[in-house]
Amino acid sequence: MNLLRSTLALCLVFGLIGLVGCKKAASTTKAAPKAAPKALTNKEKIVGTWEAAKDEKAPDVSGTAEFAADGKLKFTMKFKVKDKEESMSMEGTYEVDGDNLKTVMKKGKKEEKETAKIKTLTDKELVIVDEKEKESKFTKK
Repeated sequence: MNLLRSTLALCLVFGLIGLVGCKKAASTTKAAPKAAPKALTNKEKIVGTWEAAKDEKAPDVSGTAEFAADGKLKFTMKFKVKDKEESMSMEGTYEVDGDNLKTVMKKGKKEEKETAKIKTLTDKELVIVDEKEKESKFTKK
């Protein structure tokens, strides 16, 4: 009987030591560091509505470009003709491949393809350079 009591007492002591040790080890374990936020790609950053910067040569003209996540593009221009406000819209598709912005715009039954270079793209600013080296600046709405 004494042997049984001694064995039980030893098991109890070692069990308590094991529990205290586990609790202490669990409390000193550091949480895994959070991963840095993933940098957005140009394809992700371009999605949204962008307003074209005013052109000194055409102060009465304004434009917006809407880039949808599904690759659809809508460009709207507003301008004055003889003091009357007019607007024109074109729709098409776009694809971003690294720093290249490829667009296909529908003009009636024709399609016009163009590839522009993305010079700057942040969450607030878009600057593209077209095939004729003309730079266009946009700000995000």
